[in-house]
Amino acid sequence: MAVVQINRNPTRRELNQFGFIWMGFVAFFGVVAFFKLHNPSLARGLWVAAVLVPVIGWVFPRFMRWVFLGMSYLAFPIGFLVSHVVLAVVYYLVLTPIGILTRLFGYDSMKRKFDPEAKSYWVERSAAAVDSKRYFRQF
Repeated sequence: MAVVQINRNPTRRELNQFGFIWMGFVAFFGVVAFFKLHNPSLARGLWVAAVLVPVIGWVFPRFMRWVFLGMSYLAFPIGFLVSHVVLAVVYYLVLTPIGILTRLFGYDSMKRKFDPEAKSYWVERSAAAVDSKRYFRQF
């Protein structure tokens, strides 16, 4: 299963949600263009696109589907790269050092060491551990 998947058949509700997100996102860039870039014509164009695209999409959902898919395919490489980089960072910078340290210090959480003198490897549990009521209070 892929970490990032593209929804090729969004529902009408998802398209409407995307329209609202589009409106806020593009309007924000219009504000950035107006105040940071000092480009009022670009800002006006972005604000018009922020309102016009969702309105057309609500009237003609097929149009909004094409915008949704276009943005999904545009953002796919970013999501793919970021998700794999995050997974690699967590694995190599968090889990791998923990594993190396536990091996260096000889910690064996599963108690897998072979003991030729042991009669059995059975671990006795207390009566509280086998009480069936504990299944209902797991935390």
